[in-house]
Amino acid sequence: MVRDLKEDRERLLRFGQGDSPVILTVPHGGTTPIPGIDGRRGDPNIPGDWEYFTDMDVNTFQLGELVRARMAKHEVIPFTVITMASRRDLDINRSWDHNLRGYEAAGVPEDGIRRAKRVFDGFHDTIAEYIGDIRERFGPNLVENAFLIDLHGTHLASDAQIELGTLHGVSAKLELVYPVAYTVPTLWDAFAKAGFRLSGEPVPEGEDLEGCFVSAHHGRKNPGGLNAVLVEVDISLRQEEELPRTAARIGDVLAGSVRAAILRADDV
Repeated sequence: MVRDLKEDRERLLRFGQGDSPVILTVPHGGTTPIPGIDGRRGDPNIPGDWEYFTDMDVNTFQLGELVRARMAKHEVIPFTVITMASRRDLDINRSWDHNLRGYEAAGVPEDGIRRAKRVFDGFHDTIAEYIGDIRERFGPNLVENAFLIDLHGTHLASDAQIELGTLHGVSAKLELVYPVAYTVPTLWDAFAKAGFRLSGEPVPEGEDLEGCFVSAHHGRKNPGGLNAVLVEVDISLRQEEELPRTAARIGDVLAGSVRAAILRADDV
């Protein structure tokens, strides 16, 4: 049975241990304001000094919890880190310097900045702790195939439902994500087989994702990182009535991909 997620004292982070070589992160989608900031970043549809849009990834934190529960039914419980803080107040998937420039430009008081820094550090420090746990608990072959799935929401074009990102092949082993080495099943294959319409082509050169701080900081770009894959979910799959079905389908895909990675590691 999957354990309930824990919360920090300010109820801005949710997190929990897993039993499998996979971390599920949800950096956007929270709605809780950070005291002292309270949306002072301005219009979310105008990048301005913040450089990137700050609209919330609607329903992604609910989706993340449902995906975790679905994966647990397959006896694959992911280590999980979710932020409940509003993206209008803190963008977890950008660097701290990026956030700090925005705070200074908006005149955010020091106590608000300190609160935001605690949330930012808590999110990324917990991921780093879980990566360390995975490296201690699982053998080197399995760690080489361990995933960090960074769940997001967006509006995809051309009726696409899912978009994958690896910083153009930098944050993850390509043979785990794309069928570039004729190795099956890959993450792309698993989503396609489950009936999802994917954006772009099944090659890293076709990626068009930016600002992936989680992938850059915790993926294979850095020594000790895992295979970090950003998974964008279209708004059509994140409507309230669609969430349970979407979570079940994505949870099945991710649990199956983790199991396949485990089998691949056993064969090495």
